[in-house]
Amino acid sequence: MKFLCVKVGDKYSTETVNKLFNNLNENYSGEIDLYCLTDNQHGFISNITPLPIQDEWKKLQWHKTTFFQNRYNGFDNGEEVIVCDIDIEIIKNIDDLVEYNFETFVGSHRWWHTSDGGKLSGSLYKFRIGELSKVYDEFNPEWQEHWVKNKLVEPPVNGEQNYVEMMVGSSLELFPFQWFTKWTTDEERNNRILNDFGKLTGELLKIENEWHEDLKVIHYAGFGK
Repeated sequence: MKFLCVKVGDKYSTETVNKLFNNLNENYSGEIDLYCLTDNQHGFISNITPLPIQDEWKKLQWHKTTFFQNRYNGFDNGEEVIVCDIDIEIIKNIDDLVEYNFETFVGSHRWWHTSDGGKLSGSLYKFRIGELSKVYDEFNPEWQEHWVKNKLVEPPVNGEQNYVEMMVGSSLELFPFQWFTKWTTDEERNNRILNDFGKLTGELLKIENEWHEDLKVIHYAGFGK
């Protein structure tokens, strides 16, 4: 399976991407090809293929929209790929996630409370090359600023998942919500996440240092590495 990620700027190091490959490899029984779109191609282990920035005007995670273009990087149209953030941790086998059947697009479920009401989390997407090329073709600088300018998301650079959700529209499918969670550096936010999970399931997301048995992917938002 081809996994695609983005590392731009200096908030995260190339070692973060190297750890991501090892983390994926430890929790998936198939073959992993990890590609990283980056502005610094040095320091990656040999298992990772660095890719050059195409659109210099895009900011940070907005570069993920590049992966939706027709025949991206010479990949065959129709080929399944997974796009993931580099600040995730896989804590359980993801064979069923990687092999998950879908029609057009499936992504991680943003089940915790959000002010913008979005359902899609940017942690992980699965789709086929070329089938949603409009996400790339119709993207422009105005969309990049839209969600922050209208105070729908927190500044300075956010809204990428909102744009993707809007463009995917009725084709949006979501992985089982209990496979994913967000975790932050803010104790109050984390308590809200714990409460939201409890309301949804009647169960505990975390007991001391042990996560719920169904959880597979943790998005560590805002930590930096």
